Amino acid sequence: IRGCSFENNIARSSGGGGYINYASIDNCLIVNNTSSYSGGGLYASNSTITNCVIMGNSTTSYNNYNYSSSGGGGLYVSSSTVTACRITDNTAYYYGGGIYASSSAISNTELLNNISRQNGGGVYASSGSVLSCWRSDNQASYSAGGIRISGTQVRNCLVSNNTAGRTSSGYVGGGIQGTGTIVNTTIVRNSATGSGAGVNGNSSTKLWNSIVWGNKNNGVSDNLNGSSIVCSYSAVEGGYP
Repeated sequence: IRGCSFENNIARSSGGGGYINYASIDNCLIVNNTSSYSGGGLYASNSTITNCVIMGNSTTSYNNYNYSSSGGGGLYVSSSTVTACRITDNTAYYYGGGIYASSSAISNTELLNNISRQNGGGVYASSGSVLSCWRSDNQASYSAGGIRISGTQVRNCLVSNNTAGRTSSGYVGGGIQGTGTIVNTTIVRNSATGSGAGVNGNSSTKLWNSIVWGNKNNGVSDNLNGSSIVCSYSAVEGGYP
């Protein structure tokens, strides 16, 4: 599918703008679509999405029988690749305001001003990778304003000005929250209402050759959430416990 526009569509279940499997979408505009559960703009499995603009899409509810399939205001992708896209101003009722990604690769993609009413304002990624991407001004009502990771590799990214706990107190990981490997990544000026405004993780979270600076928990400098994160060769404001 190349050079098409998907606008102002509604799906009662998933894939407001489209629902694809073993397909490719290139240079398309996916705007102002809505689905109930997953992929407000597009639901894709085993597919490639390249050079697309995905903007102003939303999900409005969640699946009571399968929470893990509920999310992705802009995109819901499974075993797929997303490359060189611009994903802005999308809203997810559940996980992943911009993208919900399962076992997928996201690269060279910009995510701006997306909102999750749960976790992962910009991206909610379970396994897979997030490479050479920019995430800015995304918000999560709960945790992980920029990226929520689970067994995910984040490499060569800029994660800035994201917010966790936009409507409530005690929520963590303004920049990145979860488990995985973070390499060559700059995490700056994010905010949270709980611990680890820059990165919130545990002993399964590896931070390598990265910069974590200027992140704040309720206005107070708070870059990492304690000593459990495995941190090597990184610049962390205030040092590392």
